[in-house]
Amino acid sequence: MGTGMGTITITVLGKDNIETDLQLNDVIYAPNMHSNLFSLAAAYDRGYETRITPGYGLRIFHREALVATSVRMTGGLFRLKTPTDAFAYAAQVTSATPELDINIWHRRMGHLGEDYVRKLARMVDGMGIKSRTAVGVCEACLEGKQHRQPSHQRATRATEPLELIHSDLCGPIDPASYGGTNYYLLFTDDFTRMTHIYPLKKKSSADVLEKFREYKPEVEKQTGKVIKRLRTDG
Repeated sequence: MGTGMGTITITVLGKDNIETDLQLNDVIYAPNMHSNLFSLAAAYDRGYETRITPGYGLRIFHREALVATSVRMTGGLFRLKTPTDAFAYAAQVTSATPELDINIWHRRMGHLGEDYVRKLARMVDGMGIKSRTAVGVCEACLEGKQHRQPSHQRATRATEPLELIHSDLCGPIDPASYGGTNYYLLFTDDFTRMTHIYPLKKKSSADVLEKFREYKPEVEKQTGKVIKRLRTDG
């Protein structure tokens, strides 16, 4: 697909292989095309004459003056005869891709996050974003991230100490603590919200079990209760 209009200059071989520089205006810039296509109809509209003669091939004239010759290629196509075997020219684009609302780019990129869309626009050419536009709340993104329906039931809390203990293992932490630990283990009582923190040097089930065995008799002796449930994040 064309993304803009531009101007290119090419060197062709005419009569007696004389080099002539031609400037082509209003060229459609299609970055995904691997070869240039020359429109004979466009040349005709601008006063050029095309002749296909056996033994001479396709030639382009302007007021009876031979401007360019061609070479017959495999498949029946004609290629303009040039000093080199170059097949493609880079157009100097004068009208770039129009700027679009960032919401359009957000959807085109598979609902990519706004920060990453703006970062991508700075890395490529032809991806213009209108100023003062934002993604905002995207319903499709919300539905895609909503793994289950929201619960309308009231959350239940423990009614006494040690009825429910929440536990989580955090880390690794960089830099390490003064004692050389990179992890820490949390135990939080759901009723009193009292939290115990245990530093760990390694993340292993044996180390976690050792700290739990320290925590359990300590809190049970302090409260006179026993731990009924232990909840972790899996």
